[in-house]
Amino acid sequence: MRTDLMAVACGRRSADLYIENGRVLNVHSGEILSGVGVAVASGRVAYVGPSRGMIGPETQFLDAEGGILVPGYVDPHAHFDNILSPRRLAEALLPLGTTMVVNDTLAVVARFGAPGLACLRAAATSLPLHFGWTVPISGWAPELEEAGYFAGLGLTDAELDVLLADETVLGTSEFLPWRRLLAGDQRLIARLDIARRHGKCCEGHNPGARADHLQVIAAAGLTDCHEALTSAEALNRLRAGLYVVLRHGPARYDLPELASLVMKEGVDRSRLMLTPDWVPPNDLAAFGHMDHPLSAAMEAGIPPLDAYRMASLNPARYFRIEGQIGSIAPGRYADILCLNDLREPRPKWVMAQGAVVARNGVPTPDWHGLDELELPAYRPSVLHASPADFRVASAGTGDVLVPAIEIMDRTVTRRIDLHLPVKDGVVSCAGEEGRVMKMAMPHPEGGFSIGFLVGVGGCLGAMSNSLASEPYHTLVIGTSDDDMAIAYNRMIELGGGVVTVQDGRIEAQLPLPLGGFMTKASAADVGAGIDAVNQWARNNGSNLENAFLTQHFLTYVGVPFFRMTPWGIYDVRKHCFLPPILNQGSEEDAL
Repeated sequence: MRTDLMAVACGRRSADLYIENGRVLNVHSGEILSGVGVAVASGRVAYVGPSRGMIGPETQFLDAEGGILVPGYVDPHAHFDNILSPRRLAEALLPLGTTMVVNDTLAVVARFGAPGLACLRAAATSLPLHFGWTVPISGWAPELEEAGYFAGLGLTDAELDVLLADETVLGTSEFLPWRRLLAGDQRLIARLDIARRHGKCCEGHNPGARADHLQVIAAAGLTDCHEALTSAEALNRLRAGLYVVLRHGPARYDLPELASLVMKEGVDRSRLMLTPDWVPPNDLAAFGHMDHPLSAAMEAGIPPLDAYRMASLNPARYFRIEGQIGSIAPGRYADILCLNDLREPRPKWVMAQGAVVARNGVPTPDWHGLDELELPAYRPSVLHASPADFRVASAGTGDVLVPAIEIMDRTVTRRIDLHLPVKDGVVSCAGEEGRVMKMAMPHPEGGFSIGFLVGVGGCLGAMSNSLASEPYHTLVIGTSDDDMAIAYNRMIELGGGVVTVQDGRIEAQLPLPLGGFMTKASAADVGAGIDAVNQWARNNGSNLENAFLTQHFLTYVGVPFFRMTPWGIYDVRKHCFLPPILNQGSEEDAL
């Protein structure tokens, strides 16, 4: 292949394709080159310059019509190992300009282990979208695992060693239990060393880490972090030698706060990258993908050249694949976008691996084919629910004090204690419509664990979900025990997914028949299903901006502060479960 590229570059062989009438953003030199063409052979760039000596009778032409050619966008920290199959993901992302995603696989490994990851990787191999993978070295909650609570599947040392030897596995997934590194956890350090021996990157996930904490984290072998919320926090990460991933997406819009770091004099901008982190399918059409943080970066004052480098060259350098992707230069894959203007990062057309795969936001039809992904069936520990399963019994009389999770924003929660009445031996939410809901998760040994929830607003009958964030993926919330049972049972019938019910009627449903985890439906159809869930919540008075996303994170024990699990409400900071009913509580803390 290299010999062929050299032959094309010096005119001894004809190019397969020649792009003309465009200007080229050279992210290496920082220039916009005019009067040049781009010669492509075997899916890669062979030449960028004024010569036309490699044009032969078989060479195809592509007219850029005066547009600016920029490298395809690279997402260095994606969570697309659920909901959409790899093929459907490629159909959704390529028209937006993303030509490579580095996928965190913590979710698919937690649910299906190494075999599930193998299915996902196999389904992605023949697609024009480049897939890189990071693999988990720890579970979601090691402290729970050590205490005997199942916290998802994982990879053995042998599996990890084999995977990290593969060139498409670029490193280890975001490392959640970073505080255990501060305590010198030798088991986790040894797992990081496996990655380091293979020369792979080790992603961090260090919310709230102080400057001195970051020094320990970097010494342990972590190489990046995407959890800086302020420019001061991001600068501390740079000072510790970490790469910094600037996040701006539906879960958190952080760029306005972080932009000042990029423009700070003397800062090495080559160690900065952009990511949306996670974009639910319903947000892809309106929000976009990497094109959105690019726009936000430039709107926040970041120079366009720096923004485009953070979305292409910088992640390629970080993952040590600069010779393959990240720029329009000889030897790299011909992943090229044509823009009207640098400040309009949504492309007119997209080339991936030397072929045009999208025009004007629509995939071209020639690479579409069968979606061959298969995953194990979804089978939670409870296969049928009755309304009685969602009742909290109490031997007390009058009012009891119960702990509850209060939603503060899309992902942040806090504890609040509630006085609730006991009627006929059951804790009642009567009179609390619009304020107090129940949460229920199947217990591994049968039945449900129940908790209380505040901050959703409205009077929502029930929402059942097999896609709540790992490791505890099956969750039901609602104000009606009857509706909760209907929603849960319908979800089981679908083989997994999301179901909403109001007054005994099914209002919205999104089937996820691949392990209760994924679907072969298009991003547009999945997005419509999620939009219907959110519309149901709004129609019934919820004040949540995105009910689907908020419920998704209620079981995510990787972030503070209180989360729902199959054993009840878990205090993430104190590493303990809250009792379903408190024997005593402060009146000042109760509503």
